[in-house]
Amino acid sequence: MKSEKWGMKMYLLCDSKTGYVWKAKIYQGKEESTNNYTTQLTLSFTSSLKNKNYKLFIDDFYTNSELAWQLLKHKISMTRIVKAIGKVYPQSTKP
Repeated sequence: MKSEKWGMKMYLLCDSKTGYVWKAKIYQGKEESTNNYTTQLTLSFTSSLKNKNYKLFIDDFYTNSELAWQLLKHKISMTRIVKAIGKVYPQSTKP
């Protein structure tokens, strides 16, 4: 992901029906964690949703198999939002 030259970057966990922001974090520069930052961030944001059968719709920037398994262990399903561009996806899936 290419960082923005100007402005602020925010991470948000929002309700898809109401738009209510459950959790937010402002990016303040490089994090100290050497592990997958987006996985750790997502797990910390969803800690209050454990074992409640929530569905998480997530951008491909955050998606990885480690995160999917961690969420599944806590009864949170994950759906990756796919951008139908490029040669990877069949023509029939493109709008």
